[in-house]
Amino acid sequence: MTYADVDSIIQTGGTILGTARSDDFRTQLGRQEAIDYLTK
Repeated sequence: MTYADVDSIIQTGGTILGTARSDDFRTQLGRQEAIDYLTK
């Protein structure tokens, strides 16, 4: 990634990581699934 790729990331928030403020992400299982996904 370059600076241009992340220049406006603050406006996108967690959505660029697929972790938008969803109810699933508020649970330990949901967070673990996100960790597993990012680790892959």
